[in-house]
Amino acid sequence: MKFKFLLSVCALVFGLGIAHSTAAATVSFSIRSGGTLAVQNAAVEIPLTGSVTVTDSDGIQHLASNQSVLALLTLLDEFSGAFFVSNLQYFSSFDSLYVKCITVTATSQEFCDNWQYAVNGSIPSVGMDKFTVSSADTIWLFFGDAHRVKLDTHGIDAGQSFVATAETYRFQDNDWLSLPGMTIGVTRE
Repeated sequence: MKFKFLLSVCALVFGLGIAHSTAAATVSFSIRSGGTLAVQNAAVEIPLTGSVTVTDSDGIQHLASNQSVLALLTLLDEFSGAFFVSNLQYFSSFDSLYVKCITVTATSQEFCDNWQYAVNGSIPSVGMDKFTVSSADTIWLFFGDAHRVKLDTHGIDAGQSFVATAETYRFQDNDWLSLPGMTIGVTRE
């Protein structure tokens, strides 16, 4: 009797362990171009192992980890009608793929040459095909610069004073916030 009870408890614990380990790991994915929010908080399931074949705009195939930001973007592109990657380039000098253009379906506009991405609010220093994510990560893909310098005037004469402010882009709500403690360089043309 004691053995049957122990066996039942082991089976229950083992069964719960299997159920827990097979639960899908997901990330949240959002894509923004200025005021246009093409995708917001889309849940994308992370494949547990392996690689995905990604084809660049020249028709050449490349392997990327299933858990890379690029692989998940490709997966989202495949199942979402909100956008599509319209130009993906490979640079052998970096051994990396570059998302050159994305077309946002709602506006039929193609946005090129300035796509950035953030994972959990931080901007990685590697390409999307090189950065792997974990379950519950929040990914933002946004068009434009992450930082800028804003002057309080458009034209400045020699000897005239002005105020320059460093700002950081809040891609979550398409707003710019002051970035205190930064050293700013301004040149004269």
